[in-house]
Amino acid sequence: MSAQQLRVDIARLTEAIDPLKTVLVNLRDQRAVRCDPGRSDRLAVATGHLESALAALETDRKESIRHLSASRAPVDPVARLPREISTRIFLHLLPFFFVDDAANLLQVCRAWTKIAQATPGLWTHINSGGTAPGKFKNILKLWLSRAQRLPVSLVLDHVDSPIRDIVEENSHRIHDLAFLLRPEQRDNWEEEIAMISERCFFDALRSLTIQSSADVDTGLGSLLDSPRHTLNMLRGMPKLEEFTFLFTFYKSRLQPNTTILTLPSLRRLSLGKFETEYGHPKVADGQIIGGLRLPALEFLHIRLNNPEDETHLFHMLDRSSPPLNTLQISINGMSATVFACLHSVPRVTQLDIAHSLHDKITSRLFDALASTPSLLPDLRHLRVFGLIGGPSVYASVLKALRHRKSRLRSFRFIILGEMTRSLPDAFEPAFRELIAGGMDIFIATDWKRINYLL
Repeated sequence: MSAQQLRVDIARLTEAIDPLKTVLVNLRDQRAVRCDPGRSDRLAVATGHLESALAALETDRKESIRHLSASRAPVDPVARLPREISTRIFLHLLPFFFVDDAANLLQVCRAWTKIAQATPGLWTHINSGGTAPGKFKNILKLWLSRAQRLPVSLVLDHVDSPIRDIVEENSHRIHDLAFLLRPEQRDNWEEEIAMISERCFFDALRSLTIQSSADVDTGLGSLLDSPRHTLNMLRGMPKLEEFTFLFTFYKSRLQPNTTILTLPSLRRLSLGKFETEYGHPKVADGQIIGGLRLPALEFLHIRLNNPEDETHLFHMLDRSSPPLNTLQISINGMSATVFACLHSVPRVTQLDIAHSLHDKITSRLFDALASTPSLLPDLRHLRVFGLIGGPSVYASVLKALRHRKSRLRSFRFIILGEMTRSLPDAFEPAFRELIAGGMDIFIATDWKRINYLL
């Protein structure tokens, strides 16, 4: 049968089906009204016959549609693609963020549905965001089934008993796990995290994120009771390589007698992070560092709020001797302990340091870089968020850059606040000379409205 004949057949069947659907609705309405038994029986028989006839017509129409689709296949470039090619296209282009992304493929056509369902890699990124708690359990089970035996990434913004059971059952498959703490669930989250840490052993986990939604007014995130539950969870993740902790803080301090936990594979630890090239850093509680030994650590972001945090960091670095090459640190002052921390990581090639208290911190840092060659001898990239109160700070910066010009490749200075609006004329030629010598220098003021000075 030609394509034109199939289209005519489909139109004819559709014209026959639509009126019958209306009649069927009327018959069902009449049966719903109380009437004598004889009439009720006759209506039932008529309804049954009509349902059978309608089903036969629907089947014929679907068959005609199938034949029409098949007749188009030879000229349809998508239909002619081998399944393996379609699979690679799906895996390459799908953004893997929302639950609907992969599911939308099922709505395109029957061929794509079969390919999508038979492609485990499409179902390995599972995100509960925006999904009602009662519905996510079934979605989670379905996606885990379609992912077959592949490792999965799981993002949870809520946890209840059924989800916890599924996570426990599949903990050996989870390579990436993220908890997104919502403020309205603060009272439940720590209990859920504690229960998961007691029941689950994530022997394949590579990446863990615990992130709270920051309060719009205060900028603060969730408060957990103590670092103990977090450390207990980490004990069940022996192969963890990356841990990110954002907008989350503890009510109580780390106990002095805490048993030190060694994470032999952890390479990246972000207790907060720099959000953009120009913005203030996102923060988190850094005291958990006091309970860790990290011999493989290569990247660290941490905020030091007080001398106790500085001491925790120093002891961690001292007992770990990590091959740290990137250090992002937010400080309240350049104390002797902070300098001791910097001296203990001679392999660091990139240093990002932020503060917003007074410009003496900036001067102390650059004076030390100029006068102490043993301080960060391999430093290649330096980024500073700080204050400048006058020309003397620029003099310290220039002195340090000149002493480090043979090794330092890039320098970024983001001047916070409203202190300075332009680079003093006396210093600009010196900075230009360093740029001409090959150093990449960027100086800007006001992190909200970047004004380029160099």
